[in-house]
Amino acid sequence: MEKGLSNKAIAGKLNIAESTVKAHVSRLIEALVVHNRLACVMEAQRLGIL
Repeated sequence: MEKGLSNKAIAGKLNIAESTVKAHVSRLIEALVVHNRLACVMEAQRLGIL
Protein backbone atom coordinates (compact mmCIF):
# COMPACT_ATOMS: atom_id res chain seq x y z
CA MET A 1 0.00 0.00 0.00
CA GLU A 2 2.81 2.39 0.84
CA LYS A 3 4.05 2.17 -2.75
CA GLY A 4 0.59 2.87 -4.15
CA LEU A 5 -0.04 -0.66 -5.39
CA SER A 6 -3.58 -1.82 -6.01
CA ASN A 7 -5.08 -4.72 -4.09
CA LYS A 8 -4.67 -6.85 -7.20
CA ALA A 9 -0.99 -5.96 -7.53
CA ILE A 10 -0.35 -6.63 -3.84
CA ALA A 11 -2.11 -9.98 -4.11
CA GLY A 12 0.01 -10.90 -7.12
CA LYS A 13 3.26 -10.01 -5.37
CA LEU A 14 2.31 -11.97 -2.25
CA ASN A 15 0.70 -14.84 -4.16
CA ILE A 16 -2.55 -14.53 -2.20
CA ALA A 17 -6.16 -13.84 -3.17
CA GLU A 18 -7.22 -10.26 -3.82
CA SER A 19 -10.06 -10.78 -1.34
CA THR A 20 -7.46 -11.53 1.35
CA VAL A 21 -5.70 -8.24 0.63
CA LYS A 22 -9.04 -6.40 0.74
CA ALA A 23 -9.82 -7.94 4.13
CA HIS A 24 -6.44 -6.95 5.56
CA VAL A 25 -6.65 -3.42 4.17
CA SER A 26 -10.12 -3.01 5.68
CA ARG A 27 -8.88 -4.18 9.06
CA LEU A 28 -5.89 -1.83 8.92
CA ILE A 29 -8.13 1.11 8.07
CA GLU A 30 -10.43 0.18 10.95
CA ALA A 31 -7.59 -0.37 13.43
CA LEU A 32 -5.91 2.93 12.59
CA VAL A 33 -9.27 4.75 12.67
CA VAL A 34 -8.92 6.33 9.25
CA HIS A 35 -11.19 6.49 6.21
CA ASN A 36 -9.06 5.50 3.22
CA ARG A 37 -5.83 3.85 2.05
CA LEU A 38 -3.81 7.06 1.86
CA ALA A 39 -4.76 8.08 5.39
CA CYS A 40 -3.94 4.54 6.52
CA VAL A 41 -0.42 4.76 5.11
CA MET A 42 0.10 8.24 6.52
CA GLU A 43 -1.05 7.19 9.99
CA ALA A 44 1.13 4.07 9.91
CA GLN A 45 4.12 6.25 9.01
CA ARG A 46 3.29 8.71 11.78
CA LEU A 47 3.16 5.85 14.28
CA GLY A 48 6.47 4.45 13.04
CA ILE A 49 4.91 1.24 11.76
CA LEU A 50 6.23 1.88 8.25
